[in-house]
Amino acid sequence: MVHANVLTIRDYKGISWVSLDLTESGDVVMIAGPNGAGKTSVLDALAVGLNGPSAVPTARPIRDGAESAEIVIQLDDYTVVRKITETGTTLVLRDKFGVKISKPQDTLNSLIGKLSFDPQKFQALKPKEQLDVLLDVLELDFNPAELAAQRATAFDARRDTSRELKSATAVLDGMPHHADAPEAEQSFADAMAARTAAQERNQKIKQAHDNVSRAEQDLETKRGAVFLLKEKLAEAEANERAAVELAEKCRAFAASAPAPVDLTALDEQISNLETVNAKVRANTAHNSQAATVTALESRVAELNGIMTGIDKIKSDGLAAAVLPMDNIGFDDDMTTLTIDGVPFAQVNTGQRFEASMYISAKLSKGLRIMRISDGSLLDQETLRRVRAFIEKNDYQLFIETVGFSDDEDAWNIEGGQLATR
Repeated sequence: MVHANVLTIRDYKGISWVSLDLTESGDVVMIAGPNGAGKTSVLDALAVGLNGPSAVPTARPIRDGAESAEIVIQLDDYTVVRKITETGTTLVLRDKFGVKISKPQDTLNSLIGKLSFDPQKFQALKPKEQLDVLLDVLELDFNPAELAAQRATAFDARRDTSRELKSATAVLDGMPHHADAPEAEQSFADAMAARTAAQERNQKIKQAHDNVSRAEQDLETKRGAVFLLKEKLAEAEANERAAVELAEKCRAFAASAPAPVDLTALDEQISNLETVNAKVRANTAHNSQAATVTALESRVAELNGIMTGIDKIKSDGLAAAVLPMDNIGFDDDMTTLTIDGVPFAQVNTGQRFEASMYISAKLSKGLRIMRISDGSLLDQETLRRVRAFIEKNDYQLFIETVGFSDDEDAWNIEGGQLATR
Protein backbone atom coordinates (compact mmCIF):
# COMPACT_ATOMS: atom_id res chain seq x y z
CA MET A 1 0.00 0.00 0.00
CA VAL A 2 1.25 3.47 -0.92
CA HIS A 3 1.70 6.38 1.54
CA ALA A 4 3.33 9.80 1.22
CA ASN A 5 6.62 10.21 3.07
CA VAL A 6 7.73 13.70 2.07
CA LEU A 7 5.73 16.58 0.54
CA THR A 8 7.61 19.61 -0.78
CA ILE A 9 5.80 22.59 -2.30
CA ARG A 10 7.34 25.64 -3.97
CA ASP A 11 5.43 28.70 -5.20
CA TYR A 12 2.09 26.91 -5.56
CA LYS A 13 -0.95 29.15 -4.94
CA GLY A 14 -0.49 30.64 -1.44
CA ILE A 15 2.63 28.59 -0.55
CA SER A 16 6.11 30.05 -1.05
CA TRP A 17 8.02 27.02 0.23
CA VAL A 18 6.98 24.17 2.51
CA SER A 19 8.55 20.77 3.05
CA LEU A 20 6.84 18.22 5.28
CA ASP A 21 8.68 15.13 6.49
CA LEU A 22 5.60 12.98 6.95
CA THR A 23 7.55 10.11 8.49
CA GLU A 24 7.51 12.22 11.66
CA SER A 25 3.70 12.38 11.62
CA GLY A 26 1.23 9.71 12.59
CA ASP A 27 -1.56 8.41 10.41
CA VAL A 28 -3.34 11.77 10.69
CA VAL A 29 -1.46 14.71 9.14
CA MET A 30 -3.03 17.89 10.52
CA ILE A 31 -2.46 21.08 8.48
CA ALA A 32 -3.33 24.00 10.76
CA GLY A 33 -3.23 27.78 10.57
CA PRO A 34 -5.37 30.90 10.27
CA ASN A 35 -7.53 31.66 7.27
CA GLY A 36 -5.45 32.67 4.24
CA ALA A 37 -2.27 31.10 5.61
CA GLY A 38 -2.04 28.52 2.81
CA LYS A 39 -3.51 25.42 4.48
CA THR A 40 -5.80 24.64 1.58
CA SER A 41 -2.90 25.17 -0.83
CA VAL A 42 -1.02 22.32 0.89
CA LEU A 43 -3.93 19.90 0.44
CA ASP A 44 -4.53 21.13 -3.13
CA ALA A 45 -0.84 20.67 -3.94
CA LEU A 46 -1.06 17.05 -2.81
CA ALA A 47 -4.09 16.50 -5.08
CA VAL A 48 -2.56 18.31 -8.07
CA GLY A 49 0.78 16.53 -7.64
CA LEU A 50 -0.91 13.14 -7.88
CA ASN A 51 -3.78 13.88 -10.28
CA GLY A 52 -2.72 16.90 -12.30
CA PRO A 53 -4.10 20.48 -12.49
CA SER A 54 -7.61 19.26 -13.33
CA ALA A 55 -7.87 17.89 -9.79
CA VAL A 56 -8.09 21.45 -8.39
CA PRO A 57 -8.94 23.86 -11.22
CA THR A 58 -7.58 27.33 -10.48
CA ALA A 59 -6.88 30.38 -12.62
CA ARG A 60 -3.59 31.26 -10.82
CA PRO A 61 -1.80 28.12 -9.64
CA ILE A 62 1.60 29.92 -9.52
CA ARG A 63 2.27 32.22 -6.55
CA ASP A 64 2.39 35.90 -7.40
CA GLY A 65 5.92 36.96 -8.34
CA ALA A 66 7.13 33.46 -9.20
CA GLU A 67 7.69 32.09 -12.69
CA SER A 68 6.79 28.49 -11.92
CA ALA A 69 5.52 26.20 -9.21
CA GLU A 70 6.79 22.77 -8.23
CA ILE A 71 5.29 19.94 -6.20
CA VAL A 72 7.41 16.99 -5.09
CA ILE A 73 5.83 13.99 -3.40
CA GLN A 74 7.96 11.10 -2.20
CA LEU A 75 5.82 7.96 -2.00
CA ASP A 76 6.81 4.53 -0.75
CA ASP A 77 7.78 3.31 -4.23
CA TYR A 78 7.84 6.47 -6.37
CA THR A 79 8.90 10.10 -6.38
CA VAL A 80 6.51 12.52 -8.10
CA VAL A 81 7.82 15.81 -9.48
CA ARG A 82 5.19 18.05 -11.06
CA LYS A 83 6.22 21.46 -12.38
CA ILE A 84 3.70 24.12 -13.41
CA THR A 85 4.56 27.04 -15.69
CA GLU A 86 2.52 29.67 -17.48
CA THR A 87 2.49 27.47 -20.58
CA GLY A 88 1.57 24.18 -18.99
CA THR A 89 2.63 21.41 -16.64
CA THR A 90 5.21 18.61 -16.71
CA LEU A 91 5.32 15.42 -14.70
CA VAL A 92 8.32 13.26 -13.90
CA LEU A 93 7.85 10.01 -12.02
CA ARG A 94 10.76 7.86 -10.84
CA ASP A 95 10.68 4.55 -9.03
CA LYS A 96 12.58 3.93 -5.78
CA PHE A 97 15.69 3.07 -7.80
CA GLY A 98 15.59 6.40 -9.63
CA VAL A 99 14.42 4.93 -12.92
CA LYS A 100 12.19 7.32 -14.86
CA ILE A 101 8.71 5.95 -15.62
CA SER A 102 7.63 6.33 -19.24
CA LYS A 103 3.91 6.89 -18.60
CA PRO A 104 3.89 8.69 -15.28
CA GLN A 105 0.22 9.74 -15.05
CA ASP A 106 -1.02 6.32 -16.12
CA THR A 107 1.11 4.80 -13.38
CA LEU A 108 -0.30 7.21 -10.78
CA ASN A 109 -3.83 6.61 -12.03
CA SER A 110 -3.31 2.89 -11.45
CA LEU A 111 -2.83 3.75 -7.76
CA ILE A 112 -5.58 6.35 -7.42
CA GLY A 113 -9.19 5.26 -7.76
CA LYS A 114 -12.15 7.46 -8.62
CA LEU A 115 -12.98 9.63 -5.55
CA SER A 116 -10.57 7.56 -3.43
CA PHE A 117 -8.33 10.53 -2.59
CA ASP A 118 -11.09 12.86 -1.34
CA PRO A 119 -14.09 11.17 0.37
CA GLN A 120 -15.80 14.56 0.71
CA LYS A 121 -16.36 14.52 -3.04
CA PHE A 122 -18.59 11.48 -2.53
CA GLN A 123 -20.77 13.41 -0.09
CA ALA A 124 -21.11 16.24 -2.61
CA LEU A 125 -22.50 13.92 -5.27
CA LYS A 126 -26.23 13.73 -5.96
CA PRO A 127 -28.03 10.67 -4.52
CA LYS A 128 -28.18 8.99 -7.94
CA GLU A 129 -24.46 9.62 -8.52
CA GLN A 130 -23.62 8.25 -5.05
CA LEU A 131 -25.62 5.14 -5.85
CA ASP A 132 -23.83 4.68 -9.19
CA VAL A 133 -20.43 4.92 -7.46
CA LEU A 134 -21.36 2.28 -4.89
CA LEU A 135 -22.78 -0.02 -7.56
CA ASP A 136 -19.50 0.25 -9.48
CA VAL A 137 -17.72 -0.82 -6.30
CA LEU A 138 -19.99 -3.84 -5.75
CA GLU A 139 -19.67 -5.21 -9.31
CA LEU A 140 -23.14 -6.78 -9.14
CA ASP A 141 -24.05 -9.54 -11.60
CA PHE A 142 -27.21 -7.66 -12.60
CA ASN A 143 -28.02 -4.18 -13.87
CA PRO A 144 -29.92 -2.37 -11.07
CA ALA A 145 -31.46 0.17 -13.46
CA GLU A 146 -32.75 -2.53 -15.80
CA LEU A 147 -34.01 -4.57 -12.86
CA ALA A 148 -35.78 -1.56 -11.39
CA ALA A 149 -37.34 -0.81 -14.80
CA GLN A 150 -38.53 -4.41 -15.15
CA ARG A 151 -40.04 -4.31 -11.66
CA ALA A 152 -41.72 -0.98 -12.36
CA THR A 153 -43.20 -2.37 -15.58
CA ALA A 154 -44.47 -5.47 -13.79
CA PHE A 155 -45.81 -3.32 -10.93
CA ASP A 156 -47.70 -1.05 -13.34
CA ALA A 157 -49.07 -4.06 -15.25
CA ARG A 158 -50.18 -5.73 -12.01
CA ARG A 159 -51.83 -2.50 -10.83
CA ASP A 160 -53.73 -2.05 -14.11
CA THR A 161 -54.68 -5.73 -14.28
CA SER A 162 -55.85 -5.69 -10.66
CA ARG A 163 -58.05 -2.70 -11.41
CA GLU A 164 -59.45 -4.51 -14.45
CA LEU A 165 -59.98 -7.64 -12.33
CA LYS A 166 -61.83 -5.65 -9.68
CA SER A 167 -64.08 -4.06 -12.30
CA ALA A 168 -64.72 -7.38 -14.05
CA THR A 169 -65.53 -9.08 -10.74
CA ALA A 170 -68.00 -6.33 -9.86
CA VAL A 171 -69.72 -6.79 -13.22
CA LEU A 172 -69.81 -10.57 -12.74
CA ASP A 173 -71.30 -10.25 -9.25
CA GLY A 174 -74.10 -8.07 -10.62
CA MET A 175 -75.05 -10.44 -13.47
CA PRO A 176 -77.97 -12.94 -13.10
CA HIS A 177 -77.38 -16.69 -13.33
CA HIS A 178 -80.22 -19.25 -13.71
CA ALA A 179 -79.53 -22.80 -12.58
CA ASP A 180 -82.78 -24.10 -14.18
CA ALA A 181 -82.00 -22.79 -17.68
CA PRO A 182 -80.82 -25.15 -20.46
CA GLU A 183 -77.31 -24.75 -21.85
CA ALA A 184 -78.44 -23.36 -25.23
CA GLU A 185 -81.30 -21.17 -26.43
CA GLN A 186 -84.32 -23.07 -27.88
CA SER A 187 -85.67 -22.36 -31.36
CA PHE A 188 -89.14 -20.82 -31.52
CA ALA A 189 -89.54 -22.19 -35.06
CA ASP A 190 -88.67 -25.74 -33.89
CA ALA A 191 -91.17 -25.52 -31.06
CA MET A 192 -93.93 -24.28 -33.42
CA ALA A 193 -93.11 -27.02 -35.93
CA ALA A 194 -93.41 -29.65 -33.21
CA ARG A 195 -96.75 -28.23 -32.16
CA THR A 196 -98.01 -28.12 -35.77
CA ALA A 197 -97.00 -31.76 -36.32
CA ALA A 198 -98.73 -32.82 -33.10
CA GLN A 199 -101.86 -30.87 -34.05
CA GLU A 200 -101.97 -32.52 -37.50
CA ARG A 201 -101.68 -35.94 -35.92
CA ASN A 202 -104.46 -35.12 -33.49
CA GLN A 203 -106.65 -34.00 -36.40
CA LYS A 204 -106.05 -37.31 -38.21
CA ILE A 205 -106.95 -39.27 -35.08
CA LYS A 206 -110.11 -37.20 -34.62
CA GLN A 207 -111.00 -37.71 -38.28
CA ALA A 208 -110.64 -41.49 -37.83
CA HIS A 209 -113.01 -41.43 -34.84
CA ASP A 210 -115.42 -39.23 -36.81
CA ASN A 211 -115.27 -41.74 -39.66
CA VAL A 212 -116.16 -44.53 -37.24
CA SER A 213 -119.17 -42.60 -36.04
CA ARG A 214 -120.33 -41.84 -39.57
CA ALA A 215 -119.80 -45.43 -40.67
CA GLU A 216 -121.82 -46.74 -37.74
CA GLN A 217 -124.59 -44.27 -38.49
CA ASP A 218 -124.55 -45.30 -42.13
CA LEU A 219 -124.74 -48.95 -41.08
CA GLU A 220 -127.83 -48.31 -39.05
CA THR A 221 -129.39 -46.45 -41.92
CA LYS A 222 -128.68 -49.33 -44.28
CA ARG A 223 -130.17 -51.86 -41.85
CA GLY A 224 -133.34 -49.81 -41.57
CA ALA A 225 -133.59 -49.63 -45.32
CA VAL A 226 -133.50 -53.45 -45.45
CA PHE A 227 -136.80 -53.54 -43.66
CA LEU A 228 -138.20 -50.68 -45.64
CA LEU A 229 -136.87 -51.69 -49.02
CA LYS A 230 -137.38 -55.46 -49.37
CA GLU A 231 -137.21 -55.05 -53.05
CA LYS A 232 -133.74 -53.71 -52.70
CA LEU A 233 -132.67 -56.45 -50.31
CA ALA A 234 -129.91 -57.80 -52.47
CA GLU A 235 -128.53 -54.38 -53.05
CA ALA A 236 -128.95 -53.47 -49.43
CA GLU A 237 -127.22 -56.67 -48.30
CA ALA A 238 -124.31 -55.90 -50.57
CA ASN A 239 -124.19 -52.44 -49.22
CA GLU A 240 -124.40 -53.90 -45.76
CA ARG A 241 -121.46 -56.12 -46.32
CA ALA A 242 -119.50 -53.27 -47.75
CA ALA A 243 -120.47 -51.07 -44.85
CA VAL A 244 -119.54 -53.81 -42.41
CA GLU A 245 -116.16 -54.21 -44.06
CA LEU A 246 -115.55 -50.48 -43.98
CA ALA A 247 -116.65 -50.25 -40.40
CA GLU A 248 -114.29 -53.04 -39.41
CA LYS A 249 -111.43 -51.32 -41.10
CA CYS A 250 -112.23 -48.05 -39.38
CA ARG A 251 -112.56 -49.84 -36.03
CA ALA A 252 -109.19 -51.51 -36.55
CA PHE A 253 -107.57 -48.18 -37.44
CA ALA A 254 -109.17 -46.42 -34.55
CA ALA A 255 -108.11 -49.18 -32.14
CA SER A 256 -104.48 -49.02 -33.25
CA ALA A 257 -104.25 -45.20 -33.27
CA PRO A 258 -102.16 -43.67 -30.43
CA ALA A 259 -103.64 -41.53 -27.71
CA PRO A 260 -104.03 -37.85 -28.61
CA VAL A 261 -101.06 -35.60 -27.83
CA ASP A 262 -101.64 -33.17 -24.97
CA LEU A 263 -100.87 -29.73 -26.43
CA THR A 264 -100.86 -28.08 -23.04
CA ALA A 265 -97.15 -28.80 -22.38
CA LEU A 266 -96.14 -27.60 -25.86
CA ASP A 267 -98.22 -24.47 -25.52
CA GLU A 268 -96.60 -23.79 -22.11
CA GLN A 269 -93.14 -24.37 -23.59
CA ILE A 270 -93.85 -21.93 -26.41
CA SER A 271 -95.29 -19.32 -24.11
CA ASN A 272 -92.19 -19.58 -21.79
CA LEU A 273 -89.69 -19.86 -24.64
CA GLU A 274 -88.43 -16.24 -24.52
CA THR A 275 -88.07 -16.36 -20.74
CA VAL A 276 -86.01 -19.55 -20.94
CA ASN A 277 -83.85 -18.19 -23.76
CA ALA A 278 -83.25 -14.97 -21.79
CA LYS A 279 -81.93 -17.11 -18.95
CA VAL A 280 -79.67 -19.00 -21.38
CA ARG A 281 -78.28 -15.71 -22.72
CA ALA A 282 -77.73 -14.47 -19.17
CA ASN A 283 -75.86 -17.66 -18.27
CA THR A 284 -73.73 -17.37 -21.40
CA ALA A 285 -72.77 -13.80 -20.49
CA HIS A 286 -72.15 -14.87 -16.88
CA ASN A 287 -69.84 -17.71 -17.96
CA SER A 288 -67.95 -15.38 -20.31
CA GLN A 289 -67.43 -12.83 -17.54
CA ALA A 290 -66.35 -15.60 -15.15
CA ALA A 291 -63.74 -16.69 -17.70
CA THR A 292 -62.51 -13.07 -17.94
CA VAL A 293 -62.20 -12.88 -14.14
CA THR A 294 -60.28 -16.18 -14.05
CA ALA A 295 -57.90 -14.96 -16.77
CA LEU A 296 -57.29 -11.68 -14.94
CA GLU A 297 -56.68 -13.52 -11.66
CA SER A 298 -54.11 -15.68 -13.46
CA ARG A 299 -52.43 -12.57 -14.91
CA VAL A 300 -52.24 -10.91 -11.48
CA ALA A 301 -50.70 -14.10 -10.06
CA GLU A 302 -48.24 -14.20 -12.96
CA LEU A 303 -47.21 -10.56 -12.40
CA ASN A 304 -46.82 -11.24 -8.67
CA GLY A 305 -44.47 -14.07 -9.61
CA ILE A 306 -42.48 -11.79 -11.93
CA MET A 307 -42.10 -9.16 -9.21
CA THR A 308 -41.14 -11.80 -6.66
CA GLY A 309 -38.49 -13.11 -9.07
CA ILE A 310 -37.13 -9.61 -9.66
CA ASP A 311 -36.99 -8.95 -5.92
CA LYS A 312 -35.16 -12.26 -5.41
CA ILE A 313 -32.57 -11.41 -8.08
CA LYS A 314 -31.96 -8.09 -6.33
CA SER A 315 -31.82 -9.58 -2.83
CA ASP A 316 -29.59 -12.49 -3.91
CA GLY A 317 -27.27 -10.12 -5.79
CA LEU A 318 -26.98 -7.76 -2.85
CA ALA A 319 -26.53 -10.67 -0.45
CA ALA A 320 -23.62 -11.93 -2.54
CA ALA A 321 -22.07 -8.46 -2.88
CA VAL A 322 -19.29 -7.43 -0.51
CA LEU A 323 -20.43 -4.08 0.85
CA PRO A 324 -17.89 -1.54 2.14
CA MET A 325 -19.82 -1.49 5.43
CA ASP A 326 -22.42 -3.90 6.81
CA ASN A 327 -24.97 -1.12 7.34
CA ILE A 328 -24.70 0.35 3.83
CA GLY A 329 -27.60 -0.55 1.57
CA PHE A 330 -30.25 0.71 -0.84
CA ASP A 331 -33.90 1.64 -0.73
CA ASP A 332 -36.47 -0.76 -2.25
CA ASP A 333 -36.26 0.88 -5.69
CA MET A 334 -32.44 0.93 -5.61
CA THR A 335 -32.45 4.68 -6.30
CA THR A 336 -30.98 5.94 -3.02
CA LEU A 337 -28.01 4.93 -0.87
CA THR A 338 -28.96 4.20 2.75
CA ILE A 339 -27.17 3.84 6.09
CA ASP A 340 -29.01 1.52 8.50
CA GLY A 341 -32.05 1.93 6.24
CA VAL A 342 -31.98 5.76 6.42
CA PRO A 343 -31.28 7.79 3.23
CA PHE A 344 -27.62 8.84 3.09
CA ALA A 345 -28.48 12.55 3.10
CA GLN A 346 -30.49 12.19 6.33
CA VAL A 347 -27.91 10.48 8.57
CA ASN A 348 -25.58 12.50 10.76
CA THR A 349 -22.27 13.96 9.58
CA GLY A 350 -20.18 11.29 11.31
CA GLN A 351 -22.03 8.46 9.61
CA ARG A 352 -21.77 10.15 6.21
CA PHE A 353 -18.03 10.70 6.64
CA GLU A 354 -17.45 7.13 7.78
CA ALA A 355 -19.44 5.67 4.87
CA SER A 356 -17.72 8.02 2.38
CA MET A 357 -14.29 6.92 3.58
CA TYR A 358 -15.16 3.21 3.34
CA ILE A 359 -16.54 3.67 -0.16
CA SER A 360 -13.51 5.74 -1.18
CA ALA A 361 -11.24 3.04 0.21
CA LYS A 362 -13.10 0.47 -1.86
CA LEU A 363 -12.37 2.56 -4.95
CA SER A 364 -8.68 2.85 -4.12
CA LYS A 365 -6.21 0.97 -6.30
CA GLY A 366 -3.32 1.08 -3.87
CA LEU A 367 -2.93 4.68 -2.73
CA ARG A 368 -3.57 4.93 1.02
CA ILE A 369 -3.90 8.72 1.21
CA MET A 370 -7.04 10.77 1.90
CA ARG A 371 -7.68 14.46 2.39
CA ILE A 372 -10.37 16.33 4.30
CA SER A 373 -10.74 20.07 3.99
CA ASP A 374 -12.64 22.14 6.56
CA GLY A 375 -11.73 19.71 9.30
CA SER A 376 -12.70 22.37 11.84
CA LEU A 377 -16.34 21.74 10.95
CA LEU A 378 -16.17 18.13 12.11
CA ASP A 379 -17.57 17.37 15.56
CA GLN A 380 -15.86 15.06 18.03
CA GLU A 381 -17.98 12.04 17.04
CA THR A 382 -17.11 12.51 13.37
CA LEU A 383 -13.41 12.91 14.18
CA ARG A 384 -13.57 9.75 16.28
CA ARG A 385 -15.04 7.82 13.36
CA VAL A 386 -12.45 9.30 10.97
CA ARG A 387 -9.50 8.39 13.21
CA ALA A 388 -10.88 4.89 13.81
CA PHE A 389 -11.14 4.32 10.06
CA ILE A 390 -7.61 5.64 9.39
CA GLU A 391 -6.10 3.41 12.06
CA LYS A 392 -8.05 0.31 11.08
CA ASN A 393 -7.35 0.55 7.35
CA ASP A 394 -3.74 1.80 7.38
CA TYR A 395 -4.56 5.12 5.71
CA GLN A 396 -2.74 8.44 5.84
CA LEU A 397 -5.14 11.37 6.31
CA PHE A 398 -4.39 15.01 5.49
CA ILE A 399 -6.87 17.19 7.35
CA GLU A 400 -7.13 20.98 7.38
CA THR A 401 -8.14 22.91 10.51
CA VAL A 402 -8.50 26.63 11.18
CA GLY A 403 -6.20 28.20 13.77
CA PHE A 404 -2.79 27.19 15.09
CA SER A 405 -2.66 23.81 16.79
CA ASP A 406 -0.66 22.80 19.84
CA ASP A 407 -0.83 19.18 18.77
CA GLU A 408 2.72 17.88 18.40
CA ASP A 409 1.73 16.07 15.21
CA ALA A 410 0.26 19.22 13.60
CA TRP A 411 1.92 21.24 10.84
CA ASN A 412 1.18 24.96 11.33
CA ILE A 413 1.20 27.10 8.20
CA GLU A 414 1.59 30.88 8.27
CA GLY A 415 2.18 33.28 5.40
CA GLY A 416 2.68 30.49 2.90
CA GLN A 417 5.44 28.84 4.93
CA LEU A 418 5.88 26.32 7.71
CA ALA A 419 5.54 28.11 11.04
CA THR A 420 6.34 25.81 13.91
CA ARG A 421 6.42 22.07 14.28
